[in-house]
Amino acid sequence: MNVSLQNRKTFGENLKFWRKLKKRSQMELALDLGISAKHLSFVETGRSKPSRELVCKLASALKLPLREQNIFLNSAGYNSEFREASLENSQLIIIKESLERMLENHNPYPAFVINTSYDILMTNSSYRDLVAFFIGKNKSKEFTNVMELTFHRDGLSSFIQDWNLISDFLLSRIWDEMITTGNPKLEVLYKKLTESRRKNEKEVLRSNSEHNLPVFSLTLTKNKKSLRFFSMITTFGTPLDLTCQELRIESMYPADEVTKSFFLKR
Repeated sequence: MNVSLQNRKTFGENLKFWRKLKKRSQMELALDLGISAKHLSFVETGRSKPSRELVCKLASALKLPLREQNIFLNSAGYNSEFREASLENSQLIIIKESLERMLENHNPYPAFVINTSYDILMTNSSYRDLVAFFIGKNKSKEFTNVMELTFHRDGLSSFIQDWNLISDFLLSRIWDEMITTGNPKLEVLYKKLTESRRKNEKEVLRSNSEHNLPVFSLTLTKNKKSLRFFSMITTFGTPLDLTCQELRIESMYPADEVTKSFFLKR
């Protein structure tokens, strides 16, 4: 990145960053908005202050996440458009209750709710049992971020087969999300996980199983017991709230009969 996610301060810097990221020329973007390329250039260089309406139109044309739209507005001197609230907020109680039902209904298989920074917000009992099985109940409570749980030496990394492949895949995913969402917390997380993997380089488990599923799978092994999963991620459609847009429900499914039996017998 030419401009760090954490170092963009002015509206012009924000606009230039996202315009280049979206591979849009000033002329193309100006034509979409019905303004002159000269005016857009003046806005980007700071020679002209954009109206709130223009900032919103630019954010929409660039298809920015709601959080970044707020940053756009703030950097131009305007108040945020989209609010962020805790799931405990009275206006989001119905959302929280729906998430709880989704998690409960996914039992006996693991499921959890995270935000775009991979912070763990909610889990079902099968998820908690799975993590406790591998690292212990007390140790599992120390992790509040699912990626840190995955990469940490006291977390799941030593149990994951094909760790080099899995960790490369996860780091690549975080990098892509860091760029496309503009979330500075992901930049911090990416650096932390990269350093964690470098420190914990060691002999890792290799999987003998064939990758015969049409989706990416994860295999965890302990005491000669291997559990194999694939997952599905659910998000809210057309969210109008920043909190809701950033929620993800990750549901894990057994990828073989052995794993299915492990959970059905518990």
